[in-house]
Amino acid sequence: MNLRTATELTPADLKSLVGSQRIDVVGADSAAFGLLADTLRWDGFEVTPDREQRTLQVAAPGGLADLARLSAVVAASGIAVDEVALRRFNHALAE
Repeated sequence: MNLRTATELTPADLKSLVGSQRIDVVGADSAAFGLLADTLRWDGFEVTPDREQRTLQVAAPGGLADLARLSAVVAASGIAVDEVALRRFNHALAE
């Protein structure tokens, strides 16, 4: 893509090129991982689990607002976590 083409793209076009955001939540242990998955699903989050890494991936199109909402749910649950992080997934790099 050249500079001229990039300047003609809409903000939505540019965002789709950059990637999407997700939140990774790492349970402190396997029991916490299972409880977190159930809790987040119950609260309406779409969760993609990775049992081997004890990580739950949650789509976060709202960025920081989604992170704040998810963090509040996790904090209120009292379930132990090792990490909660907002990440950007670049589709172009994954292909």
